[in-house]
Amino acid sequence: MISQDDIDAFTGTFDVSALDYSVFVEGKILTEGKDRLVENVLGLVGEAGEIAEKVHKHIFVEGKEPTKAELKLLEYVHNLVIKAGKVAERIKKHIRDGATINEKEIKYELGDVVFYITAIANYFDTNLQEIININVDKLEDRASRGVLQGSGDNR
Repeated sequence: MISQDDIDAFTGTFDVSALDYSVFVEGKILTEGKDRLVENVLGLVGEAGEIAEKVHKHIFVEGKEPTKAELKLLEYVHNLVIKAGKVAERIKKHIRDGATINEKEIKYELGDVVFYITAIANYFDTNLQEIININVDKLEDRASRGVLQGSGDNR
């Protein structure tokens, strides 16, 4: 089990490896068992939807024609939503029908999710390392204020 000391070790802005980030995330998940799986899948799909909404607002300003780069960004977001949906569909069938989860297929789909997240980050002149650092800071701030649960970006 991850201790508070383990979580506290990630406080502050510095580069966190992907493995360290995985450990950090474990300390922020509030549910267990199938509830945990459902929470994470719904979170994935929900966040993909939020990105899609924000990018749509960024691109489709009234009276402005989207650039080629913006259309490519829209393609990345579209594919992110599709890949997140594929993960959700496989998990839904596991929960609803008792279907076996093919871990290799899930890993491939999650790899595609990471690809499109990276492509979207690149468009906004950032990278996964910066995104991880921002997320660690955001979650630590929420944890310190007791608002990990709830909704809204600015809670």
